[in-house]
Amino acid sequence: MFAGGEGSEDMQRLRDVLEHHLLARLHDDDIHLRKAAAWLFANLNTARIVPKLASRLTDPDARVRSTAEVGLIETLLRSRWGLDAVVAFLEYIRLVER
Repeated sequence: MFAGGEGSEDMQRLRDVLEHHLLARLHDDDIHLRKAAAWLFANLNTARIVPKLASRLTDPDARVRSTAEVGLIETLLRSRWGLDAVVAFLEYIRLVER
């Protein structure tokens, strides 16, 4: 069991590992794994995952672009952080435009 609550160091390490593995699935040959990853992104920290997905919207691999797009949409629509997901995306766009 993890020590501490949702904000504990153990939970943060777990989130980091999950984020790493889900982002790697964007490149997977198996469309079912890519779809599952896209759906799961909405459960991660919005402020961290939105910029990472948005940066992959211009990836040379069409599969990565497509899955990142679906993941971004799922995150913006279903994130438990609600409006914060949209704010994170807008902040990313502002930073990219500079």
